[in-house]
Amino acid sequence: MIYAKNTTKHTVRHSDTDDWGIGYYGSYFAWYEAGRTELLKKIGINVRNLEQKGTLVPVLEAKNNYFAPVKFEDRLTLESALTEIGNTHFKVDFTLSRGKQVLSMGHTVHVFTDKNLKKKKIHEKMNALKKRHEK
Repeated sequence: MIYAKNTTKHTVRHSDTDDWGIGYYGSYFAWYEAGRTELLKKIGINVRNLEQKGTLVPVLEAKNNYFAPVKFEDRLTLESALTEIGNTHFKVDFTLSRGKQVLSMGHTVHVFTDKNLKKKKIHEKMNALKKRHEK
C-alpha cells in the first residue's frame, strides 16, 4: 500500500562519485535520506522538530539494488513512497531514475524511539494517515 509519495530531483555532484566517475554506492542512501525527509515533511512530520523534542527515527534496515550506474552531472529523479506503517516503525521504498531508465530501487525501515533508543508509538500524523487508508 502507498500511504504517501514524493518526488525529488538531484544532479550528481563530483563528490557523489568514486575514483572511476561512477556514483558511489553510499551516495544512494544520502539521496534516499533527502527524499525520505521531504516525504515526511509533506505529511507534516519535521525530523528536526522530532529530534528537538526527544524523538529519534533510526534506521533498522537499508537495502538497495543497483541496475545501471550514475555519473557526474546526471540528472536524477527519486520517487519516495511510504509503503508500510506499523505500531512503532515505517518503511519507505525508493526508485531512482534517469529519464525513463530505472537505475536503482531500494528501501529503508525506521523505528520511532526516545533518546535512549526505547521504541515509541509512531507519530500521530503517521498514525492518522494509516487509519485513513485502512478504512
